[in-house]
Amino acid sequence: MGTTHTCIGQELSAVLIAGQLKKTDIVFSNHRCHGHFIAKTRSVEPLVAEILGKQSGACRGIGGSQHLCAENFYSNGVQGGATPIATGVALAEKMNGSDSITVAYIGDGTLGEGVFYESMNVASLEKLRIVYVVENNKYSQSTAQAEVLAGEILKRGEAFGLKTHKVSTWDFEQMQKDVENLLTSMRTSPEPVMLEVETYRLEAHSKGDDLRDPAEIALFKKRDPLNQFLEKHGQEPDVMKTLSRINKDIYSCFENAEQD
Repeated sequence: MGTTHTCIGQELSAVLIAGQLKKTDIVFSNHRCHGHFIAKTRSVEPLVAEILGKQSGACRGIGGSQHLCAENFYSNGVQGGATPIATGVALAEKMNGSDSITVAYIGDGTLGEGVFYESMNVASLEKLRIVYVVENNKYSQSTAQAEVLAGEILKRGEAFGLKTHKVSTWDFEQMQKDVENLLTSMRTSPEPVMLEVETYRLEAHSKGDDLRDPAEIALFKKRDPLNQFLEKHGQEPDVMKTLSRINKDIYSCFENAEQD
């Protein structure tokens, strides 16, 4: 199966953005792509089968955990590797007269990659319908952001003339409104956007390599919107019924994939 990078704690970033996208919109993701894939394609089984290396997977078991391709969704495990491709696709959409929006996800750890800045430069010059989503979870693997990143994240986009905005997964109602406004505006008035999403990864970078302070992780687990919702409403009949159905669907995905 190889390595995997979970998005536990960062789910709302994928869900709230995908909720404003059309089928014709295009999403490019990174190594932490599972949540983005599910949110965009509304499908779990092809992802599970792909991770297990099965023929029924999204890429017939060849792409694995980090390299997915399905229904206007593409991911690349190379840091920043998808951003120039996403920018090129956004340019092609413009040349074809399409109003489709391209979304390119990166993490704050990718801000050291030169191709990201080259991509923003082209997007600004061509006034492309592209959103560069920086999922700021405050760590590059296990290295704290403060140790390696100078300056403010959004200032980087501003330097290239991009429209910039910051949202937080801990204020998901406001985030939903802001994302809807940004994408609605982009369809009528094309311009590139750099969107910083403040969030936190609740699990290890991959496998078990987590060197963060356990007390910090515990604090963010308590603060997590999904955990707070379940603590408040988890015993309500409708919620319990929904959770039961979700669990059955997930187990069914694994059972089907293992039989492939």
